[in-house]
Amino acid sequence: MDIHRILSKHGYTVHPLVAEGERALTMVGELHPDLVLMDIQLRGPMDGIAVAQAILETSKVPVIFLTANSDDTTFQRAKLTAPYGFLTKPFEERELYTAVETALYRSRLETRLRESDARYKSLYNTTPALLYSVAPDGTVTDVNNHWLEKMEFRREDVLGKNITEFMTEESRHSARKRNQTVFRDAKSSNVPYQFVTRFGRTIDVLSSATPEKNAAGEIVGAFVVMQDISENVRMEQMLANERNLFATIVETIPYAVYAKDVHHKFVIANAKTVALLKAASKEDVLGKTDAELLPAEHADINYRIEAEILRCGRPILSVDAVRRSTTDGSLEYCEQVSKVPYYDAAGRIAGIVGVNKDITAEKRTEET
Repeated sequence: MDIHRILSKHGYTVHPLVAEGERALTMVGELHPDLVLMDIQLRGPMDGIAVAQAILETSKVPVIFLTANSDDTTFQRAKLTAPYGFLTKPFEERELYTAVETALYRSRLETRLRESDARYKSLYNTTPALLYSVAPDGTVTDVNNHWLEKMEFRREDVLGKNITEFMTEESRHSARKRNQTVFRDAKSSNVPYQFVTRFGRTIDVLSSATPEKNAAGEIVGAFVVMQDISENVRMEQMLANERNLFATIVETIPYAVYAKDVHHKFVIANAKTVALLKAASKEDVLGKTDAELLPAEHADINYRIEAEILRCGRPILSVDAVRRSTTDGSLEYCEQVSKVPYYDAAGRIAGIVGVNKDITAEKRTEET
């Protein structure tokens, strides 16, 4: 009654007193109080410690024990219920107020911590990134749902295992060397690894690791983010294959095949083009214009034709370009030229593709 009066005086809302442990437990479930002040000795079969244990397991409402019995056995038993404080009778009003305020403050902090941890867990398990944590020896200590889904494992199959067990042999060797860097307080970013799923599929990833530290600043593990780049790798391989196929086709065509950008610079030139321009190698052609490779009059003709194609998008097809002797007018060289625009992904003209076919022999036969 005295405690009830003191707490009410300090502005707390205090519920009616309860003498029996079973009734106290029922009221906690009904009223959801911020704090329970409880004597260890109660009426009925449940003492205060038993009630506190039940509260800890069900509602986690903080408990302060009020007791005249301070023997070590009782104290050790009470400690198992994680109480927020002990007040040994008799106690002063100030002592009571301080214990209550301290318990409420600690309870609020722990509530916020639990809420923060719940938000973190929710974010951790719903993010589309592949996340896991490891101990310094590489043992998996945590893993998120998306990692499990992508890797096709159950959580119990992963926790406690070494992360390298889920890698290819080559990646396993690389990871063991790199782990020492992370645990020397250095981050690692976008390191390529290959993981193997439960059913044998290989996944290409970029892995970034950050050291995890305890309150004393000691490194106790690493937090790792994996980005699945399997589709990117597959596309790059397809593009590489297509580029190789394209290059092979261009080189085996028995004509001069080339491409220029909107600035009239060569971006593709096969061996026939290099020979036609009388250049030493492909490197001497790429990035240059006709003005740097041909006599001015020929370069000017090509420039005007290509400028018109770039302007209006209209190709020229199978036009004969003839070069004759300035002395007797005999045929020196004749080629059949086709030039068409090519377009970028946005549908804009990005340059021209040209094919020059040497028809000098056919032209001479025709004229003869």
